[in-house]
Amino acid sequence: MPLAALQAGFAGLRSARAVGLTVAYTVVLWASMVTFELVMLRAFGFTQLGPVHAVGLLVVLCFAIALPQAPAGLGVVQIASETTLTALYGVPVAPAKAFAIGLWVCQVGVVGGAGIVAAWVEGYSVGEIRRARTSIDAVAGSRSPG
Repeated sequence: MPLAALQAGFAGLRSARAVGLTVAYTVVLWASMVTFELVMLRAFGFTQLGPVHAVGLLVVLCFAIALPQAPAGLGVVQIASETTLTALYGVPVAPAKAFAIGLWVCQVGVVGGAGIVAAWVEGYSVGEIRRARTSIDAVAGSRSPG
């Protein structure tokens, strides 16, 4: 059974073209994320930190978001960002805290904005999204024990 699941997971990569596109998209995605971190570091005046620091911050954040957390990473992302900047890179606490909050706001803004655009492109209305959420909440409530 596990081998069949693994094969099913890789079913989309049956051609060299599909593998090549997957690798290319992955490189573009990671390069974009590192660039975003670097731009944010520069925007907050951390000119002494370079691309290697941006990669380090991104790696820490990737591990941090794997932890249980509040919606949109509230709390965990800020602590991970601040701790990386202060403990690993020697940034003073106050600017590190400001960066952590600014980074989170920008990340949530990008993802939220992309979600709004995607919903608009797909033709969803706010009412449809609310009804879908109500329906999901009702199903989830009916499955809860007790």
